Amino acid sequence: DVALRVFGLGTIEAQVLSRIGFEVSGTLVEVKVDHGDRVVAGQVLARLNSTAQEARVAKAQAGVEAAEAQQLRVAASLDRATALAQQKHNVSGRRRELAARGNTSAEGAEQADTEAAIAAADLAVARADLSVARATLADARATLLSEQAALAKHSLVAPFDALVVSRLREPGSALA
Repeated sequence: DVALRVFGLGTIEAQVLSRIGFEVSGTLVEVKVDHGDRVVAGQVLARLNSTAQEARVAKAQAGVEAAEAQQLRVAASLDRATALAQQKHNVSGRRRELAARGNTSAEGAEQADTEAAIAAADLAVARADLSVARATLADARATLLSEQAALAKHSLVAPFDALVVSRLREPGSALA
């Protein structure tokens, strides 16, 4: 029983050397790893000051909530306009019938027709307003996603399992 031992001179080098950094500029507020530490994929390595970006995310969230409320309001207006248009259409039909029998004036029937036409136009406007509200909500949601993506860039994460071989910045450093 002989113990197997290997001796030799040489250099151990990384198979893959990845220099990573932030995609955005800011002030480094936290460094969680140091030279020689092992990290796993997805582990947070460092963070930038994200106060301003968090405020932009909160503003975008408020924009989404406002757009949702506006869409509900416009949908309620559409329901009201639909009911009113139906009611004016029914009144117009009854007045035309009465005018045809001579039980009411032609002027009353014409006025009911005009009111029905106005209600139909109001209904078309309400439908268009709902389309605009939906587009506004979609835009607000896209803005929120964009701001959240920008906020995520304030954290530096390990792209894969690795060994940290150097750390070039300290907390408080301004990074470009």
